Amino acid sequence: MDQIEPQPIFDEIPSKININLLPKHKPEKFIEASQSKSIDPVYEDGHEVGFMIKGENTVYELDYEEGFFEPNGCYYSRDFVPKGWWVLDKDSQEFFYDIDGKLDGEDEEDENENEQLIQQQ
Repeated sequence: MDQIEPQPIFDEIPSKININLLPKHKPEKFIEASQSKSIDPVYEDGHEVGFMIKGENTVYELDYEEGFFEPNGCYYSRDFVPKGWWVLDKDSQEFFYDIDGKLDGEDEEDENENEQLIQQQ
């Protein structure tokens, strides 16, 4: 069984991060499990909420976008395509970096600031 890297924890959350500092995605693990029919769906109240790989104890919970993350923070789409990382700051607040290492929501904040500056002029 693979050793699971811990989820990254940072003192400060930069707007862009060097993705080489983050855990490596391993989509082949999920693709191989899917191809060998080793994935069991997990249901709650009749609705699929995630899945498990036979022989593991981890439940990979699907989020509202039908994606999931590993305990190390690697985030995937439902079809096992790497999409980014969830990281924690020292206060255990979660932040999402996309596959290019850009902090989620940074564009929106920049756009809002620019919009406010334009309105003030």
